[in-house]
Amino acid sequence: MLGSSLLRKVKLPTVVKAYLGITTLLSLITLTIKYQSYQSLLRTTPVESVAGVSFSSIAVPMLQLIPGSAMFYPWVLLTSTFVETTLVRYAFALVVLYFGLNYCEKMWNYNDSGMLNQAVFSETVIYVTVVAVLTNLTTAITTTVVDVMFLADQELSAPITHGVLSILMAFIVVVKQFSPEHTIKILQGGLTVRVRQIPIMILFMSVVLSLVRRSLSPMLPICNSFYISWMYLRFFQKTTLSNDLITPTTVTQGTVIRGDASDTFAFIQFFPDFIKPTLKPLCRAIYHTSVLLSVIKPFNDDDIETGNLRAIKRINAFTQQDQNVSARDIAERRRQVALRVLEERVGKDDFPVRSMSSASIPQLPRTNSSVVVSAPASTPALVEAGSDKK
Repeated sequence: MLGSSLLRKVKLPTVVKAYLGITTLLSLITLTIKYQSYQSLLRTTPVESVAGVSFSSIAVPMLQLIPGSAMFYPWVLLTSTFVETTLVRYAFALVVLYFGLNYCEKMWNYNDSGMLNQAVFSETVIYVTVVAVLTNLTTAITTTVVDVMFLADQELSAPITHGVLSILMAFIVVVKQFSPEHTIKILQGGLTVRVRQIPIMILFMSVVLSLVRRSLSPMLPICNSFYISWMYLRFFQKTTLSNDLITPTTVTQGTVIRGDASDTFAFIQFFPDFIKPTLKPLCRAIYHTSVLLSVIKPFNDDDIETGNLRAIKRINAFTQQDQNVSARDIAERRRQVALRVLEERVGKDDFPVRSMSSASIPQLPRTNSSVVVSAPASTPALVEAGSDKK
């Protein structure tokens, strides 16, 4: 009662309240069932048999993801994301869901009058559901294959307890999409981290932890959710173009488009510069294979131009909201974005670039608190690095 009353008093979007409540409810139900099962086991099983059984080893197949039984309870592909069995993991899940869902709601579900759309089945719900289900599905399949290959059949009955880690990268990817050049200041500015550096940092830490633990978790769910989140936002998410967005002549206002073809959101842009030349051939091969198999639809010139214009608009919006960044920092940030885009457009001699018509990039408006640097007025439209950036 206290938790429900508190959620009603706090001004949060409906979606955020719903997911926080679902996580709390499912976690409590799971712990209750585990406790009752453990107590029953203690009463009915000889002491010598119970000695090797721990509370954490007891699973709830109807709510937790277990590779060997997931096919009989398919809904666990979604519910397992919101089940946490320890207090620390539960607290971490609440923090991730609170900030992640709030950010998504603000970015996607504000209407033209600036009011938040309180619809239950918003874009945030669709996005979280798609990423959670596909991440858990691919994680369960991969885990099953690895266990069978190494003759570890007993692991098929063990629960996969990564919980909210299956959607952690979903929120990080959204932040990278909307504010790639934003700087996060930690310890009163003593440590600064660019938003575009966060995904690779988390991926690296997950790999290190998995190597230390000699386990597929947390590397597998984090890597899976990272790629699935990017794929959905890059190629499949539906967006209606706003009336104040300058678009190519062949694109009308209010048009529903799929994905985000902007250069700043290309897959290769998630990685450090020194590794990009190595990854480009691999990205190019994956992209062309996906197009050949009709998994994705390739972007045309108008898609790329529209994506870049939307990216500029997003950067402008964040610049106007950021009151703690000096004009010099903003100018330098935009200069770096323009130089990186120009470098990608010019291309390098070791990979082909198809010819395209020039796209005029509009002058960015000045604000009272920032200096805006505009990109060159006549710059060729970028190739969807389907050949280079996917």
